[in-house]
Amino acid sequence: YLLKDGRRPLAVDVFGDYMRKNERATVMSIESQVGSFFMIVLAPLFGYIADRFGIAILFFVIGLSILILNRFLKVEKN
Repeated sequence: YLLKDGRRPLAVDVFGDYMRKNERATVMSIESQVGSFFMIVLAPLFGYIADRFGIAILFFVIGLSILILNRFLKVEKN
């Protein structure tokens, strides 16, 4: 939870650069809900991968997924 809560001020700052002031609360709410949804879906999947293949493979899969997603999900600043 420390890492999750520690990134929050950074996320607010980044969203502040891209959003209008009147949209910021809505965007932060949606971001929070999407994060919760992904945890609901991914936590059991990660648990299964760790149980079946080991924690090292899980970390490899997560790292590889982040690298692939980072390549395709770039946000350009206006």
